[in-house]
This record gives sequence, structure tokens and C-alpha cells, in this order.
Amino acid sequence: MLEQADMQMSIKGLVGLGLTLAVLSGAIVFLLTANTLYAVLAGISAGVIPLLYVAYRRKQRAELMRSQLPDSLELMSRVLRAGQTITQAMQVVANEFPPPVSSEFAFCYEQQNLGLSTDVALKDLARRTQLLEIHIFVLALMVHRQTGGNLTELLDKLATLIRSRYTMRGR
Repeated sequence: MLEQADMQMSIKGLVGLGLTLAVLSGAIVFLLTANTLYAVLAGISAGVIPLLYVAYRRKQRAELMRSQLPDSLELMSRVLRAGQTITQAMQVVANEFPPPVSSEFAFCYEQQNLGLSTDVALKDLARRTQLLEIHIFVLALMVHRQTGGNLTELLDKLATLIRSRYTMRGR
């Protein structure tokens, strides 16, 4: 969740923050009310706050990525029409778009540059983002690599599909 929320915090730090908030709020409520039940409830409630914040940031980042994905796929399609490879198209998206799409595609591009196969790097992209749209994109690319076909048309149709899904979710 921390990775998907793009937070630079360790799991230990998150748990420590939750425990600190739980103990502090429980102690304050106990000092004010002298009621153990209220103190325990306040501690539990406050201890969950960091997890709720991480979940909120994760959801916001996923929504931002969903909104950027159709345009990035169309850009990849244009780069492929210009005669470049899919790896170079990922690099263009990484250079031209704001985060989070750019950071995810940049990481995928770097993995391929460091010797990881394209399939493994794409599967890792889908695992990191946990978005259905990215899973569809990765699956479509992997099927295309095995069977062939018009990749630019595939990316354009996928961008249109994702854009219409995004508008339907907005409604």
C-alpha cells in the first residue's frame, strides 16, 4: 500500500506512528475521562488513522493514473507510428507526462534497460499499480508480442476504452 500510495515511509515507520497515536490519544482520553473503555476506543480509533491516510493517498494516486492513462497510451501509439519501439514509447511517456504515470513508465523503462525482459517488466508494472486498466494494457501487449498485429490500433482502441470507462465511473 505504501508503494502504491507513493509514500517514502517504511512499514516500521507507519506502524510506529499508528502505535504512537494510539497510546497518546488513549492516555489523553483516560486522563480526561478516567474511563478505560473510552481510552481503549480512542486509542484504536487514532491508531487506524495512518492506515486510512495511506489508503486515501493510494486511491488518489490510482485515480490520477487512470485519468492520465488514455493520453499516455495515445502518445505511445503516435511514437510507435513514428517507427520507434515500445520501450522507446515508454521512455517518451516517462519524459512527457507528470507523475504518477511518468514515474511508473520510467521505472518500467529502467528495468528493461537493466536487462529485465519486457514481459517481466510489464508484469511488474501491473503488480505495482494494481489497476485493472494497466493489467489490460499489459495483457494486450503480451498477447500482441506473441501473435502480432497492429499495435498502434490496439493502443488507440485501448485508450478509447479506458477513457469511456473513466467517464462512466465519473457518472
